[in-house]
Amino acid sequence: MFYGEPNVDGVLTTVTCAHAGFTCLYAGVLHSFDFTSTGQLDRLVLLGAARAEFTGTPQTIPQFASIRGDKFIVWCRDVNTLNVDYITITNKTPLPATQAAAPAAVTKPAQSHGHGKRGP
Repeated sequence: MFYGEPNVDGVLTTVTCAHAGFTCLYAGVLHSFDFTSTGQLDRLVLLGAARAEFTGTPQTIPQFASIRGDKFIVWCRDVNTLNVDYITITNKTPLPATQAAAPAAVTKPAQSHGHGKRGP
């Protein structure tokens, strides 16, 4: 169980952040998150993070580039949008030690839990 959701092995998180003159998409596997003392989402900690310039054009496929480092911190005060996709690993059977481990199949549920721009 991951953050109260049954059968979820991880959370893929994508956010948009406006910078001076451009907007970036940041994506990664959610490691942890923190709240402010008033209960607002403060920061997200992502693993395997990548960034891409966001053009806002639906026909354009973003070109993501890996972000070096073990963890990438996203400060939520800079976030315009937040999208969450639950990840479920379908093949959890351990392989014998003599076999080369192949990546497990990953399925992404059709339902996404995106949230629009944060309120005041």
